[in-house]
Amino acid sequence: MLEMLEDNALILCAILSVAVACILLIAAVSVLRRIQRLQPRRAASATAGSSALQAVQDAPFAALLVIDPSQRCVSTVSGPFEALTGIPSQQVLSDAYSLDGCFSKDTRRDLREAFDLWDRRSLLQVRCDVENVRTKLVRHCSLKVWPDDASGLWVAELRDITETADLIEGLERKAEEAEASEKAKLRFLSDMSHEIRTPMNGIMGTLALAQIHADEPEATREYLHQADDLTQYLLSIINNVLDISKIENGKMELEDRCFSLNDLLKRERGLFAESTKTKGINYTVEGDDLEEPYVVGDELRLAQVITNLVSNAQKFTPAGGSITVSLLHVQSTEDHLHFVIRVADTGKGMNKEFLKTIFDPFSQESSSTSRQFGGTGLGMAISDQIVRLMGGYIVVESELGQGTTFEIYLGLPVADEAQIADYEAEQQSVAVDSQAADAAEKLFQLEGSTILMAEDNMLNAGIAEEMLLEMGVATVDHALDGQIACDLFAASEAGTYSIILMDIQMPNMNGREAAQAIRAMDHPDAQSIPIIALSADAYVEDKRASRKAGMNGHISKPIVYETLEAQICAELASPGPGVE
Repeated sequence: MLEMLEDNALILCAILSVAVACILLIAAVSVLRRIQRLQPRRAASATAGSSALQAVQDAPFAALLVIDPSQRCVSTVSGPFEALTGIPSQQVLSDAYSLDGCFSKDTRRDLREAFDLWDRRSLLQVRCDVENVRTKLVRHCSLKVWPDDASGLWVAELRDITETADLIEGLERKAEEAEASEKAKLRFLSDMSHEIRTPMNGIMGTLALAQIHADEPEATREYLHQADDLTQYLLSIINNVLDISKIENGKMELEDRCFSLNDLLKRERGLFAESTKTKGINYTVEGDDLEEPYVVGDELRLAQVITNLVSNAQKFTPAGGSITVSLLHVQSTEDHLHFVIRVADTGKGMNKEFLKTIFDPFSQESSSTSRQFGGTGLGMAISDQIVRLMGGYIVVESELGQGTTFEIYLGLPVADEAQIADYEAEQQSVAVDSQAADAAEKLFQLEGSTILMAEDNMLNAGIAEEMLLEMGVATVDHALDGQIACDLFAASEAGTYSIILMDIQMPNMNGREAAQAIRAMDHPDAQSIPIIALSADAYVEDKRASRKAGMNGHISKPIVYETLEAQICAELASPGPGVE
């Protein structure tokens, strides 16, 4: 039995030894396999970490710096630091203070203040300008600094945000401009409301008084005269607003026609000679009598500027004072004549602060100026813009109590021989027309005539019809639009109508289309009948368009009774249909 146990024990020991060996072998194999599985992961992790570091170093959008604040040094520089600052990375690593080279004195002060206020625990973020020390190019940048509590180091990111900053600044600027424009519009509406309501109040008041005193002819006549003056003032406001609106919208057109500077000054002399004499002001027009005064430009607009300056001078110059208009020849070249038109007065003058805004719309020296002297403050703005459109500029000098001097500097093209010949022929024609005005009135008698009038506004039509009937017209055939006017004319016999008065803005067919249609008809009077535009459109380009459409002339509304007949006769004496 013992022998059997001894033999079995040996067998059991052998079996146990083999089992233990197998277990150890299995364990070893398992460990080896686990190690084999881990090694690729660690390699991949190391590779990924290296790639991430390389990506940070190669990142084009931000420069990274690791800063050791205790040693006051930079230990790591990555990204486009050198391209942004122009400072070599090695220079910053060896000398952290070389960073100061890319910051201005003001920027360094701002950064120092930001770091002094920083709690060293949260993210620090500031904006700064970085100047490349090589190219001197300044870029807008964002600087962020993160503190690392474990290491005691700081990680700083310097990012170029120039494009974003410029975009934001541009949007902010546009927002400010839009806000300023909105405020300007509101101020404009407020000013216009005041300027229009003032004469409207006067008109309504004087008309009400005229009705109350209807049984007193003299008083009624005086009230109506006051209402007429206020109406003319209201019309001037409207015209000025339309002018400034066209200028600001870039829609004002200037004519390029030959005219004489000498003749222009003569007309200005005659325009104010009587009014200045009545006020007791010494009015003088003088200057260089040019041998070659013919230039090409917009004579009417230049005359408007001079007239406005003289009118203002007359307004602010007391009796006993003087106003002088001078033409000074500066230089002549082969194709341009450079000159200065000076308007000087000995009036009340202006303070220096007001001179800074004198050419701004609605600008007046004080509220008392408007109350005492009238005006809207638009005349100077319009004059300045007209001269600028002509390629010139206005200079003003003034002292309180000493008077004011305006100088218009212009250089206009010199007219050629053909243009001068046309101008002189036109002036002769105007003179002949003036002499023949009475003859034209005799040839065309309103008395007993029949007039075709196209007007879609019933109130305007009724007023115009009553005016014409008061002038002796026998019949006025009224058409509500251009198409009806064409139908009435086409159905009429030769000689039925003496003249056609045509509104421009009408439904179905406007006045210019109707004029063109009439000129194209086979009617015996189609080419000869005078067609006159009666329109609220009052600009040079509007009158030019009417002529181009085949009309003889263009009379702007509102129509004044006393001058309607004279205007019709003057238009009849002018060149025929379609002539500029």
